[in-house]
Amino acid sequence: MGEGCFAEQWAEPVELELAPLPCWKGPREEERQRAVRALVEEVEVEARARNKPVLGTRAVRARHPHTRPEHLKRSPRPLGHASTRQALRELREQYRTFVAAFREAAARWGRGDFSAPFPPFSFPPRVVPGCVARVL
Repeated sequence: MGEGCFAEQWAEPVELELAPLPCWKGPREEERQRAVRALVEEVEVEARARNKPVLGTRAVRARHPHTRPEHLKRSPRPLGHASTRQALRELREQYRTFVAAFREAAARWGRGDFSAPFPPFSFPPRVVPGCVARVL
């Protein structure tokens, strides 16, 4: 088949056990299938309303799984991911607080104060031995 890591010589069978998501364990299989079909139809209706094409099962299955898209979207990366705007605001504020604390501690280190506390889950900058003001 392919070359590199997808070559047949590296292929080996893998057993995959499928199970319902924990939130879907209660309903019977037929009810889950109906619910999933309804969700898919809802997504298709929304896509068509925005003039976004829906490929369908045959077209998806016809594609090779390792093919890369012809055109990639080039949009700026988001500043964070959160389920609500309020949670995103809080995340950004916590990050700003973390960066300010880190910069303050790094500045103290640059002046030779190695007792400066760094925020949790951060690492002090590397220092060249014998050169207090030279930080790598």
